[in-house]
Amino acid sequence: MDLVRENIGRMSEHGLAGQETFIRAAFASLDEGIPSADFASASCRLPVSNSAGPIDLAIAVGDLLCKHVLEDERYASWIGTTPQGADGRSTAFHPLQIDLYNGLSGCSLFLGYLAKVTGNGSYERMAKKVVALIKRHLNRGRAGGAPFSCLGAFSGLGGLIYALTHLAVLWSDASLIDDAQTLAAHVSPFSG
Repeated sequence: MDLVRENIGRMSEHGLAGQETFIRAAFASLDEGIPSADFASASCRLPVSNSAGPIDLAIAVGDLLCKHVLEDERYASWIGTTPQGADGRSTAFHPLQIDLYNGLSGCSLFLGYLAKVTGNGSYERMAKKVVALIKRHLNRGRAGGAPFSCLGAFSGLGGLIYALTHLAVLWSDASLIDDAQTLAAHVSPFSG
């Protein structure tokens, strides 16, 4: 327990706020009902006015993503909550998966285009770290013989291929096209 107290004592305000957010989300995920609206700390709310335009809103989302990212020198990811169960009234608390709709591919695509529109290189840096993590997941899956189970546009191979090809063009990165082609090879031909 002393070690825990010592580690907590060394955390910055930002680190403590992040830990509080994780704890609140974890407790909310245990609730059998819909989590209360205030389970997320104020630091997770978008700081925008009613008169904010679309680019301002996108920047607010990008800043929030960058504020709550879990990153090291090479990779970046986030912890998310996902509705669970038949009625969706409980939630699961877990690292984002590689999906386009509610996962890493979507975050990287959003941040990549946000960097292009705003000229803010921190968004591109973060998007590239996310892509590095996606590639790591894909390589581990291939090495372990894990099949790609879904073609879906938002939560399967289609979404990954879409994100990688868009980012390849956006960043002039031919290696991402190669990755997308490797994934496309796993798509079974339509047999009608």
